[in-house]
Amino acid sequence: MSTSYESPLRVSPVIGEKIGIYTITSILGEGTFGTVYKVTNNRGEVFALKLLRMYDLYPVQERPNVAKRFSLEFDTAKIISPNLVISYESGIEKGNPFFTMYYCSNGSLRNRVGDKLDLGFINKLAIDVLNGLKALHENGKIHRDLKPDNVLLDEKRNARLTDFGIAGHLNLEKKEIGQKEIRLTTTDIFGKPKERFGSYPYMPPEQIKPPNRVVTKIPANDLFSFGATMFEIITGHLPFGTITSEAELANYIAKVNKGQWKLIKDYRTDFPPVWQQIMFGCLEPDYRKRFNNVNEVLALLGQQVSTDIKPIANAGITLMIMQGEEYGKQYEISRMLFNRNAGLLTIGRMDSDVNNSIQVKDDLLCYISRYHATLEKQGADLWYLRDGQWLNITGKSTWKRSTNGTFVNGIEITDRGVQLKLNDIITIGDTTIKVMEN
Repeated sequence: MSTSYESPLRVSPVIGEKIGIYTITSILGEGTFGTVYKVTNNRGEVFALKLLRMYDLYPVQERPNVAKRFSLEFDTAKIISPNLVISYESGIEKGNPFFTMYYCSNGSLRNRVGDKLDLGFINKLAIDVLNGLKALHENGKIHRDLKPDNVLLDEKRNARLTDFGIAGHLNLEKKEIGQKEIRLTTTDIFGKPKERFGSYPYMPPEQIKPPNRVVTKIPANDLFSFGATMFEIITGHLPFGTITSEAELANYIAKVNKGQWKLIKDYRTDFPPVWQQIMFGCLEPDYRKRFNNVNEVLALLGQQVSTDIKPIANAGITLMIMQGEEYGKQYEISRMLFNRNAGLLTIGRMDSDVNNSIQVKDDLLCYISRYHATLEKQGADLWYLRDGQWLNITGKSTWKRSTNGTFVNGIEITDRGVQLKLNDIITIGDTTIKVMEN
């Protein structure tokens, strides 16, 4: 995506006017900094087009970061799945980035909240949403803003997930209590932005108030939001109460932290016990006890599940950044060892004062430690990942854990390590890395 956004002009196209080669036929939705249009191209094909109103974004120094996030959203939407809204082309309109997407003709699930939907429709909907999340998670992406507004229904009424992060990534304050779109920004002791993602009624406790360790980019985050979304679709109510004021917001958050949600049977006596089991697994406030893999929920819904994770063979593997400041960068770690069958590789934040084998750029948040993790090769096909590194502290060799933890497939690992397999997703800070064959 081009970067000619430094001096964006104000654009307010109306129906009948064009953005690039696309003619606007209607406005589908409008947010604080973006507008989504229904458009057609020169061949009469229909698309949705998302335009980032860069001219409306202040302070100006935020624009490069937001443009980068917008580009990452475009890249994420290129993941092929029948349950994701796929992106097609990107461009710039007078300094304002845009991209086109698959058009879903039946709107969002927000329009169905309050309808008494039958069990068959709900089960199909849930399976679609879970398969969309699975496609994201297997590619190292966490949605972090799943809610009825971001689940669209296509012409066959299949559910497709959309909005992969631009709104939730903005380092800007936004408070709209009545519309449930509450995002706050705080800074750490170094003045770096501490981002809060998503919308409060659907956010797990670790996103509302992140603990010391960074746990806002694991599958368990999305599964909490899935539970809250499905509860609202099934019952017409939010699981932890209503939010129409600051006082109700505080009460809602307190109930989220305590796991005090309503029961589906309080509203719908026609739903089987398995749905209550799903809610208990998804709305658990402790992410370590919550469902962590969509396959757990799919199995409860009677679906056969499979995984692409498999043993490493022939020693040839690559680490690829799936989400982070250097999206797409690859490290052919099998070629980085002097001894093919044994050795150590260190991983840490890119820093001129530290000489790690794998240096990961993390200038925006600095959530990655300078001495974050260690890869250890044992034999032809065995790779182990350990949290932390050996450091020489006051003349003594000591193992030091990372500040924010290391996760493999959403589960925090220790200094004892875990054996890696193909297609594992490693999370360090706000960066996800996939284990792939060379």
